[in-house]
Amino acid sequence: MQAGTFPTTHYRDHSPVGTVDVWVSEEVPPLGLVKVVTTPEPAGGETKQPPIPPATMELAATGTGAKPTITKPAKPFDAKGMRGGDAPKGTSKKKK
Repeated sequence: MQAGTFPTTHYRDHSPVGTVDVWVSEEVPPLGLVKVVTTPEPAGGETKQPPIPPATMELAATGTGAKPTITKPAKPFDAKGMRGGDAPKGTSKKKK
C-alpha cells in the first residue's frame, strides 16, 4: 500500500448484486478509510438492483500540516430554503 501499513478492521457486506470489503483504521483520520474493494456477482441472479461495478480504492498517502481552503464562516442551515422557500440572498430562483 502506498500510504504505509496500518492496523485495520475488515468488514464485508454481501448482497445479491455483489460483495463490498472495507478496511478501516483508527490511525487514519478523519474517516479511517484504508481500502475498499467491490466485487460484482456473476450475471444470472434475479434482482431489481443494478449490479455494482468492480472497483478498488486504496489510501495513497497521509499527511500533516494541512491548511483549510474554506475561510468564510459557515452559514446556518435553513430547512425552509430546502423545501422551495425563498432563495438565499445573492442567488436567483428559476421560475417554472
